[in-house]
Amino acid sequence: MLDRREFLKRCYKIGGVAAIAGMGLGAVRDAMAWGVLPAVVTGVGGGTSWATWDETTESGWGDDANTFIVLFENISAGGNEVGQGLGLSEANRTISQAGAIAGATGSPPTRFTDGTDDIFSWTSAGAAAVCSTAPWTLILKVKDFVHPGLQQTALSFADTSNSDYIAYYPNADGTINAIVQDGGAIKLNATTVDAIPTSGDVYIAYWHDGVTVKFGFTTTRPTKLSDFGANDVISATTTLTIGNFDDFADICGTTRDANGKVSGSWYYFLASKSELIDNAS
Repeated sequence: MLDRREFLKRCYKIGGVAAIAGMGLGAVRDAMAWGVLPAVVTGVGGGTSWATWDETTESGWGDDANTFIVLFENISAGGNEVGQGLGLSEANRTISQAGAIAGATGSPPTRFTDGTDDIFSWTSAGAAAVCSTAPWTLILKVKDFVHPGLQQTALSFADTSNSDYIAYYPNADGTINAIVQDGGAIKLNATTVDAIPTSGDVYIAYWHDGVTVKFGFTTTRPTKLSDFGANDVISATTTLTIGNFDDFADICGTTRDANGKVSGSWYYFLASKSELIDNAS
């Protein structure tokens, strides 16, 4: 059974603004609150680029062909999320939850992973659609990032043999270790000097321009390399041919063992086949 947000989304896709308006003011208000109608009102979406995106319009800035965005906005506890973009099927646009994650609250909305058994996961096909060829960019925005003091994976894409693997995890001191393995070869395995902030908003990013692969975090929206503090970004010069994540593609709040999971209030996950962070500036 569809929850109200997904029902309104489908109504809009079938009948446009008129379909929502025909259900009354309450439906219009809900559709606007959940980002269904703003994409219509603005025409192109919530901006004209990653730098100007309003961060609340799931259709993004009119780059659906290259960019997938999912807002963590479902108000139903235990509900999945369905994003937009990349021409993916609905199944591959679905971010599945485990652990009965609380429904979205706040404005803009966030969903809280509690650090016990909460996981948001993407499909392997979705992850492979982005990361198989350069360039690509992965960005998460979170509020009040907290980890259990152990090396617990906070994002992890992997194939069954772990020969292709993208992950990051916080160490006990809050520094972040980022790992990329390609065809069984370690291409990046390094740790930030600084610890990730545990209060306020944080952007967490992985990106590959075809020459270097980088990971970093920052408290302001990153559009260029200089937006990251020197102690908050790590990189390796390498080419990648990753194309297979047939095991799992965990997004946030994740781990594959029972020792605790990352907690935080998650705004959105973005995966793009565009180079959203300029390495030259």
